[in-house]
Amino acid sequence: MSAAQYKRRRGTSPTLVVLLLFVAVVGTIGTLYAMGEIQLSFLSAKSTEEPEKKPDTRGMVPIPIAGRTIPPYTRIELTHLMDPRVPGKIAERRLPPGAVSESIIDDVGQIVGRVLKTEIKAGYMFSESLFYPRGTRPGMTAGIPPGKRALRLSAEDVLGFHGLNIGDRFDICATSPIEGNIADDLDIDGPMRDEIEMQAKNLGKQAVVRFIVQNGQVVLPVSSRSEQYTDKAGIMSGSRQKNKEVEEIVIAIAPDELAPLMEAIDVGDTVRCIPRSGHPDDPRDSITPDQELTMPFAEGAEGTKVDPAARTRGAQRKGLLDTIRRVEVIEGNGGKQKRDIQYVPDRGSN
Repeated sequence: MSAAQYKRRRGTSPTLVVLLLFVAVVGTIGTLYAMGEIQLSFLSAKSTEEPEKKPDTRGMVPIPIAGRTIPPYTRIELTHLMDPRVPGKIAERRLPPGAVSESIIDDVGQIVGRVLKTEIKAGYMFSESLFYPRGTRPGMTAGIPPGKRALRLSAEDVLGFHGLNIGDRFDICATSPIEGNIADDLDIDGPMRDEIEMQAKNLGKQAVVRFIVQNGQVVLPVSSRSEQYTDKAGIMSGSRQKNKEVEEIVIAIAPDELAPLMEAIDVGDTVRCIPRSGHPDDPRDSITPDQELTMPFAEGAEGTKVDPAARTRGAQRKGLLDTIRRVEVIEGNGGKQKRDIQYVPDRGSN
């Protein structure tokens, strides 16, 4: 082997030079990181994000709030006010003193034991307007105004209740059609016969409209429940128990309105709910008038086969024959006299 070949074989390898240079660079960076001269995020155990700062509530007023949704007519208990995120702590919201109005209740003792008028959601603050007077019993009866009675009705019996909420006010009217053809039952003679028969025919096109409930109030809105009934359709298969969905509503009305309402439903009249305004300035003592029926007969008139007022349910009888007089006409002499009833124009004479 020549001297030139021996020198080439003992020379420094390029790979070794690169490796030594990498080790030197890594060692230098590590030394600087250890001395705190540089920061390496992938080597640091500390988070680069700053922790979230809690709001400063010093000087603010703690206001108790509902810890969960509370249904209407519920008596508030301490469990309704507990914070679901922090066991054993009352849920609260802190407000600046100037933001706390007189209507907001900040004392837990003034909340526990009271009965709610309406549903409130979690996080809602309490005010006196949300509660019934102290001593009110919880449950459905809390929603019955003093002096009124509650009635549970099928939504099919009274039309128009859908969409109303707790506390909404309404009237109820019952519509009764005239039954039968009164003109066929008349036995009238005289100069006014044609006019009276024409009025009797028009009477058959009318209906009695009575407002049997004034200023009622919703206690529980329309809701559905399952009701069991017996299906006896098939003789061979026997009777079977089935379920059907029933929609009901609970309303509060005056005691003297209960009987007329139940009568109208039972006899098959068309019964409708007429909602009232929800504005606070709506007069609560306003009355919705009935539709007066035009009667072509005087009340209790003789000489007719049928009293038309008896052919309607709840008809407001009004003798509209103010310009017509009922008279008895005697024809013939002696024992061959004939008596008849006639209606003639009334000239104001007796």
